[in-house]
Amino acid sequence: MCISNIADDRLKEQRSALAVISSNGEVLWMPQAILRSSCAFDILLFPLDEQTCILKFGSWTYNGFKLDLYFKNGTEKFGFGDYIENNEWDVVENEGYRNVKMYTCCPEPYPDLKFKLRLKRRVAFYAFILIMPCALLSLLTMVIFWVPPESPAKLTLGMNVFVAFFVLLLLLADSLPKAAFTIPLIDSYASRSGSGGDDDDDDNDDDDDDDDDDDDDRSVNSGNHFSVSCE
Repeated sequence: MCISNIADDRLKEQRSALAVISSNGEVLWMPQAILRSSCAFDILLFPLDEQTCILKFGSWTYNGFKLDLYFKNGTEKFGFGDYIENNEWDVVENEGYRNVKMYTCCPEPYPDLKFKLRLKRRVAFYAFILIMPCALLSLLTMVIFWVPPESPAKLTLGMNVFVAFFVLLLLLADSLPKAAFTIPLIDSYASRSGSGGDDDDDDNDDDDDDDDDDDDDRSVNSGNHFSVSCE
């Protein structure tokens, strides 16, 4: 028996473990093993996300007539008696169910056991290194609008905020999986906030140029009117 959605070809187990044979024909074999499985992540709400992982245990060699799988003592879930709490995840849901699959090639049944684990990310660590800095930088972005356009501090503050958002994006890249189906909202927000200040500055510059052009037009119009009056 093995895990169907295993993600590591180097199965680390101790096959030298002895089997326990009962008088009724039952054989209990519990080899120690470290299993790694694949799990699809939805990180849209990172770091406030919850993930659901499915672990499927079954046999590719023996059918249900030779190897039957069932839950011990009718407990349809993982045993967490010796579980050590993880620093990053909390297990909020733990359930299992038995499934019997029939293939077109073979008349024999192939049972498997599936376990569903719903994990919730612990947000305390990410709140201090991601959420709070992002909120403070957003406040600094609004301060840029209060600085007079002619002040050199406006450009300096805008560049510093841009660099800070860029560093924040680097921290997000290190904290997120390398591939995912969705882009986190906090990542999109940081990207837009980091580029928003420059666009506002450009708009202000364009407005200043338009004002200068209007002043020039008024000057020319005034001159024309003066010359006409002289004639």
